[in-house]
Formats: sequence, structure tokens, C-alpha cells
Amino acid sequence: SDVAASGGYYIGCEADKIIADPTTITGSIGVIWVRLNFSNLLKKIGISFDGIKSNDNADFASSSHLLSNKEKEKILNVITEEYNDFKQKVIDGRPQLNDIDSLDDLALGRIWSGKKAKELGLIDETGGLFDAIELAKIDAGIDMNENINIEEFPKQNPFSLFNFLDSESSVTALNLDDIFPEDMSKKLETLDLLPVIMDNELQLLMPYKIILD
Repeated sequence: SDVAASGGYYIGCEADKIIADPTTITGSIGVIWVRLNFSNLLKKIGISFDGIKSNDNADFASSSHLLSNKEKEKILNVITEEYNDFKQKVIDGRPQLNDIDSLDDLALGRIWSGKKAKELGLIDETGGLFDAIELAKIDAGIDMNENINIEEFPKQNPFSLFNFLDSESSVTALNLDDIFPEDMSKKLETLDLLPVIMDNELQLLMPYKIILD
């Protein structure tokens, strides 16, 4: 709802429709590569490495040395290839955009608000989740007045002490005294009966619990 840029836009750019809040930050059509370099710090504090490698490029991602010009050239070629692939996906997915060369005017890592992104053709509509659902209903041929069930994933089960102390759970191997204060744990001992109660069968239970030592 607030940011769908770079990787987020890469995922969505070939969707049938893209909808974003007017203030959503989107776009950032670009590729960045970062590698930390600790070589000067390591020299300053007197730490050095001895390494054995199978070839000259085996330690390419290591942070213990500066990139050579050859390494910089290699990574620049990879970044350029990925950037062009990103732009091609945008051209393939956005009907308003059809010139990969002029796309640099919108790309090169620039970010846009959802409102401006619609003007530029990067998205189709501005709005929120329920607007997106209405658009999906139209595309699916569902009557606009028809009620629908919204399923949210992943599903989250609310915490339940019943489930926590379920007799089939491995948690029951724990001593209640290890989890709760002593006075509370004694009261919770009656929860041993909960699995019986939760079977949804009629029960006749005594209003007290007899413990034989």
C-alpha cells in the first residue's frame, strides 16, 4: 500500500492491471548491486587473510579486497543486462509504453507517486484494496452487486489457551509450574478436563477435582 518499487514493480509490471494508492511510491525501474569492502578497515586493525582459490574469480564477492577494473566491467555488464531485461518486461506488460529506449526517461531508478505513475502509464488505476477487488470482479465476469467472500492468506489462528494446553500437543509435557506462577498453575490444573469438554459431547462432571497422594 505504501511502496511497490524496484523488485515490487518488477513482479507486478506484467499483471493484467496494476492499481496503487495515489501516494504509493512506485517505479524505481533499475538495478543496483552492492558489495561491502572492508579491506582498508582490516589493514587498519591488523587483520589479514590467507586464501586458496580455484581460479581468479573465486573470491569475486569477498569483502576483503577492492574490485579490480576487470571485475567492475564484469558486474557492470551483468547489471546492464538485467536492467534491459527489466525494461523489456515493463514494455511487454504496459500497453501505454512501447519504446524501450525512451523508457529511460521514466526508468533509471526514478520513483513516482501512484498518481504520477498513472499519468505516465506505469499503473492502470489509483485506489485501494477494495477498488482492486472491484476491478478483479469485472475481469472475472462477476456481477458487481454479487457478494463475495474474501480469503486472506496466510491464515492466522488466534491464540487459544485451549489449544495451547491441548492433550494432543507436545506442550503438555511441560510442567505448568514452569510456565505460570504457582497459584495460577494450581488453578490451571483443572484444564486437564478441557480436551474432554472440547469433544462436543455431553458430559457429567463433578464440580471439584479429587487428588489422591
